[in-house]
Amino acid sequence: MKTDYVIFDGELILEDDHIQIKDKNFRWMKSLMILSQVSIIFLGLIWVNDNFKMYDDYRFLLGLFFLIGGIFGLLKSNKNTFVKQLFYYQIEKVEIKHTWQNLLIADFKVTNGRKRRVLLDRDDFGRFEKFFLDDLVNALKDKHIDTELK
Repeated sequence: MKTDYVIFDGELILEDDHIQIKDKNFRWMKSLMILSQVSIIFLGLIWVNDNFKMYDDYRFLLGLFFLIGGIFGLLKSNKNTFVKQLFYYQIEKVEIKHTWQNLLIADFKVTNGRKRRVLLDRDDFGRFEKFFLDDLVNALKDKHIDTELK
């Protein structure tokens, strides 16, 4: 049995043993995110190191802020995955929620501690919530996946 759901930039396909996600999140995006976080950490290290030569407190504090923020961002971005296919036995939980940016997202929590985020719809359109949300929740519960609406 195959069930298709139209999401904001693609589609979500529930098949017999897995979920196929066709959206615009590509695997190279994770590499780009890691590269940007490492460059921010590198810039922070340079500015903190320059403090010992020039004694500029503003640059030191800004460099320290970049260093701490870059490390935190690198750890947070390491928890995300961009796989296109999730098997049902890998999924622990699905959280469907509205964000402060007027987005309806679904976070698929995977068994290895990572998550796959899927943009379902924007609130100003409201199509997914009106037509597909209840069917998706029921289909996931039929597959014995804990689904939570927030």
